[in-house]
Amino acid sequence: MELDGMIGSDAQKQQDAQTAERLFSDIRRSIAMLQDGIASGEQKVDSVVVVNLIEEPLEKLARLQTKPVLYEYENKLVRQKVFLQACYDALGDGQAVLKARVDEALEMMDDVIGNIKSCRMEEESRIEEEKRRRAEEAERLRIEAEERERKEEEESRKREEELRCAEEARRLRIEAKERERKEEEKRRHADELERLRKESEVERLRMERIKELTNGFVFAEGGDFNKGGKVGFLGLRKNMVSVRSFYICEVPVTLELYELVVRGVVMNLNKSNKPYTFRYGMTGIDCDNIIFEFCNRLSDLLGYDRCYSKVSYYYDGKRFEIDRYERGCDFSKNGFRLPTDVEWEFAARGGIKSKGYKYSGSNDINEVAWYRDNSGGSPWPVKMKRPNELGIYDMSGNIWECCHRDNYTHIAGGGSCSSFAKRCTTSYSYDLHDYEDFRHCGFRLARSAQD
Repeated sequence: MELDGMIGSDAQKQQDAQTAERLFSDIRRSIAMLQDGIASGEQKVDSVVVVNLIEEPLEKLARLQTKPVLYEYENKLVRQKVFLQACYDALGDGQAVLKARVDEALEMMDDVIGNIKSCRMEEESRIEEEKRRRAEEAERLRIEAEERERKEEEESRKREEELRCAEEARRLRIEAKERERKEEEKRRHADELERLRKESEVERLRMERIKELTNGFVFAEGGDFNKGGKVGFLGLRKNMVSVRSFYICEVPVTLELYELVVRGVVMNLNKSNKPYTFRYGMTGIDCDNIIFEFCNRLSDLLGYDRCYSKVSYYYDGKRFEIDRYERGCDFSKNGFRLPTDVEWEFAARGGIKSKGYKYSGSNDINEVAWYRDNSGGSPWPVKMKRPNELGIYDMSGNIWECCHRDNYTHIAGGGSCSSFAKRCTTSYSYDLHDYEDFRHCGFRLARSAQD
């Protein structure tokens, strides 16, 4: 819009310039005609009409919008006024009517010239004011620049003095630290012995708590069940699978257990009994590494075999590992691992003790699960709802639980605190892709039962 306005203003100025030139030509031509008629004494044209031809362009000239266009016509109009004044002086008393009209034209020309002069003087005054303002602004900027330069010089001197003082202080500090180091060396041996004694006690308490938290494993005796619970024609069960016996933890991994294993200390006691959940924004690959690392560390602490291996490669006859785990699980080992999706659903249904409940332990979801309608949108501490037939808690609702399927991790079952009831059934699960965000998702431990 601003561009259009600029174009319109230039176009108006050009149009007014053309109009002014045309009107001035009409005025000059009309005055010349009046001069010729008066000089010859012949009335070849109606002199009153000629005067009208002077007044009409003057009126239009005065109404032009672009006043600066008229500045160049000020002196030209003054010269034409001289010619018109000469015509007036040449008229005798017998030509009173014409003389009066010429006088009116002179007055109108005076008004137009006066207006042009007034506009020009205002414009010149404005330009002078703008020059004065710019000069004042330049002077102000010069003074400010000088003041800045003075301040910079002062700051530079201050910085140099500060650097000198800092260097002296550093020298004194180094000397003081050297004295302190020698004194500290005398105390270090005794402090180290005390620290080792305390760490040994803390580690003993930590291991006792880890063993206490991992005592709640339930033995799930193997058997056959209809995975997914779908029934086909004539009531035949559509997906019968066999499950070998295994152990599964009665609760999901809690924040307390996770922090004891990974960090060695519980950072947030108020939430320690809530399930551990992956940080929002993590993807499947991130969660794999967290789960596998946790399982291996716990297996090492309690003396079991590791079920997960890191990605490795051979170079120049030597084996190297990188900080990322293989996707597979060694189910022949006796260490901690994720359950498979078949094991998880079998345990959620109650194993061989299953009573065919819709949810894990009941047909009434509020008895066994924290879900969208009763959780407030956040996970709750474990074991606050009724267990299922095997004595396992929280397999419906609260948090999604990761499982293996075809030796991959990205299967979640059981629903969560933000899920609708239909997603909290024992048969509901969904695939979690490698780069999908995990929300309200954790995991439960399992172990293979050795033959």
